[in-house]
Amino acid sequence: MQLGRVRWYDPGMGRGIIDADDGKVVFLPYHAIDGTDIDRFLLDEDERIEFDAEEAEFGFDGITGQYRATRVRPLE
Repeated sequence: MQLGRVRWYDPGMGRGIIDADDGKVVFLPYHAIDGTDIDRFLLDEDERIEFDAEEAEFGFDGITGQYRATRVRPLE
């Protein structure tokens, strides 16, 4: 798994952006977040997380990148 920070996440839209420690910009879809509790969707800006990602181009709100998270969980 890789490490990074949540740049932003909007649970209403079900998407956000991760800034990976290695400099990658990663799309964060809601379905990649581990867990079954509704609180799992309450990710905070700058929260440290670990994640897996795959190559997949994305673009929205003027943000573009080459990676999409496939599994995300907050660091404890």
